[in-house]
Amino acid sequence: MQSATKLVEHDDFDILGPVTIAPWETEGKLVVYTYADTAPEDAKNLVITFKMNSLAEKNLVHPDNVFPEITTSVTNFKSPNLIMEFHWAKDIDLGEDGVYSTSNNVDFDAIISTAEGFDITDPWATDVGIYQGATGNEPEVIELAPGMLEDGEYIVWFDLWSNGFAGYGNITQVPVTTLAYQIGTDLEEEIAQDPSGIINADMPGADDEGGYSSNAILVKLKVEGSKFTLSDYKDVVIGSTKSGQPKTERSGEIVKKARAKGLVSMN
Repeated sequence: MQSATKLVEHDDFDILGPVTIAPWETEGKLVVYTYADTAPEDAKNLVITFKMNSLAEKNLVHPDNVFPEITTSVTNFKSPNLIMEFHWAKDIDLGEDGVYSTSNNVDFDAIISTAEGFDITDPWATDVGIYQGATGNEPEVIELAPGMLEDGEYIVWFDLWSNGFAGYGNITQVPVTTLAYQIGTDLEEEIAQDPSGIINADMPGADDEGGYSSNAILVKLKVEGSKFTLSDYKDVVIGSTKSGQPKTERSGEIVKKARAKGLVSMN
């Protein structure tokens, strides 16, 4: 058995074989795995041709027998969902105390509010109740599927929950960058936060002793049915998700983009 295809074996697919057909039987089972990734590609055909492995086996079938050929198309899985990752990893130098990463010492929460009635000094007043981006991780991630938000306009903003660097006197800026993408399409955009709300490493968070709430706009959203349109804090349109239903999905789990995270914890 062999495959003739533009797909790359072990990267795009694997075949569990060989296929064994028992005496007096006419059927065998072939298992083909195809793997998912996040890169959009053109549809490709996987062509599988069957053959005998030895001369002895060939003598068991009629010489005029035509072995079957199977062709299957592997197409993009275009997710209808918008994924937003919120990143703020950077190193902070505390001199004699050492160098530490913000990824595991600063905790931002990414929250969604309706644009109508939104006030950055009290953003919780129009919060819609989606807290995927409030896990204590870096990056925080929000994945929005059609129907999760009603048609309308929304603001995604951060709340500084805690900051392990507060009180050390380092005033390095710690901006939050949004990476927005749609799996199976060419939508992949980095969006800068409102610079007027960038915190510095010495600011305490809402949960810290003597802390307070620090909030800033990360990105703006417009929802129209299954379409999500992204704008920055200045209302400049950045991009939109593509409409349409998902195509045939390749088996396996969608691999989300990996992002380096800090490995050093603050003592």
